[in-house]
Amino acid sequence: MFRKIKYILIIIIAFVVADRGIGWFLRTGTDKYYGLDQHSEILMIGHSELMLAVDKSAMEQQTGKKISKYCRQGVNIRDRYEMVMHYFSLPVADSLKTVIYGVDPFLFNDAGELSNNSYKLFYPFIGEDNFDVYIRNNAKDDFDYYAHKLICCSRYNDELINCSVRGWLKNWDNMKFGKVNIKNTIAAANEGRITKIAPDTAQIRVFKETINYIVGKGYRVVLLNTPNVFPLIASNGDAYRSIIKMYEEIAKHPQIDFWTFDKEISRQYDLFFDNIHLNNEGQKVCSKKIANKILELSTSK
Repeated sequence: MFRKIKYILIIIIAFVVADRGIGWFLRTGTDKYYGLDQHSEILMIGHSELMLAVDKSAMEQQTGKKISKYCRQGVNIRDRYEMVMHYFSLPVADSLKTVIYGVDPFLFNDAGELSNNSYKLFYPFIGEDNFDVYIRNNAKDDFDYYAHKLICCSRYNDELINCSVRGWLKNWDNMKFGKVNIKNTIAAANEGRITKIAPDTAQIRVFKETINYIVGKGYRVVLLNTPNVFPLIASNGDAYRSIIKMYEEIAKHPQIDFWTFDKEISRQYDLFFDNIHLNNEGQKVCSKKIANKILELSTSK
């Protein structure tokens, strides 16, 4: 009986040690990928559109500034608020000067079920400051919360493991090499089958609260409108112009700027992977333009 208990204890200890070791490896790589381990002047907050539009390494070389690219696929407006709070709580935030917040015309659309499950993206940060409360409040049940809190490896899905590995390899390249089928996009627009801009007032309120919070901390804010293909923009007409006007109004604040490259890029269809995401070549073009704007911002201060 004693021997069986001994074996069980050995197995449990081995599991805990292995779990903590693998967890440390994955978490460290995750921090490296999102720039949560370095003292940066610039923090980029956004979802997949900004993530695929920016080559962090190339921009750091061009601007001479450290950049934390904290962009997550599928994050909603509330998630971004928590991401900002999380970064500001880190010791590395002491060098921060500017927050580049990714925006787009569809930012305030209801993401539905995807949005409801987005808290799972932050499992690696469970037990830390604001994210522990955020995950606890959104978890399906106690098992969902405590299982991920106790078992480190359970916090990582395939996407997060990939991010961790890329963090260790210092690889922030856009791996989307295809090109949008613009004929299909035009046909969908003509038939009314294209995504429509449908802003939700609650989402806008949280967005404005987030921007006001950042400004209140004394940081400069850049609202960066990531490019979409022109047929998507044209089919939304007045709704598109209304959202852009709102961003421009917010940018009248002396600490806020609004940058958009739609006029320069939206008709260059070879630069798009799909209607809203840039491909590898598009990332190179957009990164250079953003880097130039950062340099202009630096010299204008």
